[in-house]
Amino acid sequence: MQKTEVIPPKTPPALPFNATQILKSQVSGLVCYRVQLGQVVAEGELIATILLLDGPNAFRSSVPIYAGTSGIIFSMMLQKYTWKGETIAKIAGSKALPDRTGVLLEA
Repeated sequence: MQKTEVIPPKTPPALPFNATQILKSQVSGLVCYRVQLGQVVAEGELIATILLLDGPNAFRSSVPIYAGTSGIIFSMMLQKYTWKGETIAKIAGSKALPDRTGVLLEA
């Protein structure tokens, strides 16, 4: 009988909370993601667009959302309609972000 070597799964590195970017919608509308959960992204990469659903540009215009840091997409909103200021995704990076201070956890 041959022995099979079991290789344990690789544990991801621990990352600082202040390196997590919380992407928020600047407008209300329909979220159209351009990335997948678990995908590694680069700073400046397009993460999503928000399709406007009201006003004179409804269904004709969208607002892009870009990554402000490099890292892994670890959270995405399931509900596709978003309101202004609502969290739509989170990126776990490795470099501390200057605007991430104070309470660093959110539900």
